Amino acid sequence: SDFQLLKLLHVMAQPIPLLAVRGVDGVALVQGPPDYGPHAPFNVDTTDKSRVMNFSPDGTHFAWCNGAKVMVCRVADGAVLCSIDRPKTMALLFSPCSTFLATWENYAGKEENMFVWQTRDGTLAAKFFNKRFDGWEPQWTEDESLCVRAVTGQLDLYDGRDFGKGIIQRLKIESMQSFSLSCGPPPFKVAAFVPGKKGGPSAVRMYAVQGEALICSRSFYRADRVTMDWNASGTSVLVSTQTEVDKTGQSYEGETNLYYLSDDGVGSIVQLDKAGPIFAVAWAPNGKEFAAVYGIMPARAGLFNRKCEKLKDFGCGPHNMVKFSPSGKIICIAGFGNVRGEIQMWDATNHTLLSELVAPDSTYFAWCPDSRHFVTATTAPRLNVDNGYKIWHYRRGMVHKTEKKVLWGVQWQPIARDKFADRPVSPPPDAPVQGKKEAATKYRPPGARGKPASFTLHGDQDSAKAGSGAASAASAVSASSVVGAGSESADSKETSKSALKNKKRREAKAKAAALASGTPGGLHERTPEQKKNVELLKQMIADDKAKAAAESGDAGKQDVAKAIRNLSKKLRQIEELKEKQAKGETLQANQLDKIKTEDSLRAEIAALEKSAE
Repeated sequence: SDFQLLKLLHVMAQPIPLLAVRGVDGVALVQGPPDYGPHAPFNVDTTDKSRVMNFSPDGTHFAWCNGAKVMVCRVADGAVLCSIDRPKTMALLFSPCSTFLATWENYAGKEENMFVWQTRDGTLAAKFFNKRFDGWEPQWTEDESLCVRAVTGQLDLYDGRDFGKGIIQRLKIESMQSFSLSCGPPPFKVAAFVPGKKGGPSAVRMYAVQGEALICSRSFYRADRVTMDWNASGTSVLVSTQTEVDKTGQSYEGETNLYYLSDDGVGSIVQLDKAGPIFAVAWAPNGKEFAAVYGIMPARAGLFNRKCEKLKDFGCGPHNMVKFSPSGKIICIAGFGNVRGEIQMWDATNHTLLSELVAPDSTYFAWCPDSRHFVTATTAPRLNVDNGYKIWHYRRGMVHKTEKKVLWGVQWQPIARDKFADRPVSPPPDAPVQGKKEAATKYRPPGARGKPASFTLHGDQDSAKAGSGAASAASAVSASSVVGAGSESADSKETSKSALKNKKRREAKAKAAALASGTPGGLHERTPEQKKNVELLKQMIADDKAKAAAESGDAGKQDVAKAIRNLSKKLRQIEELKEKQAKGETLQANQLDKIKTEDSLRAEIAALEKSAE
């Protein structure tokens, strides 16, 4: 139909996302699915000292530091817009509309170490002191109308398009440790973390940027640092708290909790149904739901609404990460780093499992902007072997693999969601899936793998049960003789006489049972030889019972003798105490009580000796 044709043309017209690759062989831009080739307009920087790279939020610009200069280029044609002479740059950040590039380097003393540059020509727009790496980033609103940075006890607000105007507003927040500016359209809000003092509670407070009014506040204990995640509309924020030390001993990473704050004044704790650390939290792109991975391993994953009510329990597994696809239609729950790399893809609408994949030794994961693919990477210095990256389809598995000698990082080019077709979730593939999780199988020793099993455990008993009459008994004799043949020939010299005697007795009993089974009609229907074997079998059974009874009797006599020895020992101790008493020594109360038990001990010994006769 015309609609399907237009849809196909739209899919074909979709942009091809680029992947930035940084390693010992330099910095490069390569194409994502379906081509995977190099991005021709970009000239690969082959320096082996590249420290950092970053795309602008709109994906139009790309910057990297090669150890000599900071380079800024336009992605579409690869044109270098400017080079900035800051070789010690350790971090890069673009403003939302790519107007500015912020850089940070280690604080060295008297000079500023954080700079804001014009991307069009590399002109310096502003410079600041920022000693700590944590929280160094200036935060812009999405329209770049405001830029906010933290200083001691306050937030300084600048015109996000013109830093020459200086500070246009100050928001004082005493003892503030960190802050986060809201996403989305105005009115803009800011959430600030204030740690507790002298045993008092900590707090996260939400303020309106315009008017500085306090919108919402949540206090809590046991929090040394926090992570704040806003939803896409900027109306709600999730606060993950963490202590340096977990006094309960459940986690070496510290105790964690999760809180929810909203611009309607609601502030509450998110009740989680499994104790342990909170590994990951992620908002859905629609801003109405969020997912969390939490609890002692195997961790539990769940989907929650803005009332903090659980909508779906995804179960437990070796997971420590959760991410929504850019379209919000797929939820990825996975475990990387120190777990084995299992990946689960879930339908975010129907809450059904789409696929299970395995990406072992992965240290990085990111969704492709097309919401159909994702990348995993094994990077240094976390892992110094088997470096490289793999591109996967969320249902078909791995579709591309590139190995690197040393890989430091990869990053997708951001592309707006409306540039891609709104496609439904794919049906299951017909072709085999690369990297699909295999079902667990029973362990077999290396020497037996790939070969049929020659015998089963207790196979002689199973075969005996399966058969009947003489055939079942004969099969039992045959099985035992075959299994024991090798060991008898190899160890016949070391086998004791009693073991050989017992073995012959068992074989004779089995043979007699086989011969005696005959016709099931009764004793009068058996032949004279079979009757003789029946009597022999009965005699052997009676001998075994008598032997067992004799052994049991011997064990009883041994127990009696042991009890008599213990009692006699106590009598000797009493005699020693009586001798001390006769010499005039003072005895303790418990020793006097022990002497009084002499008659009862002698009576008990006499009773035991009588029972043993």
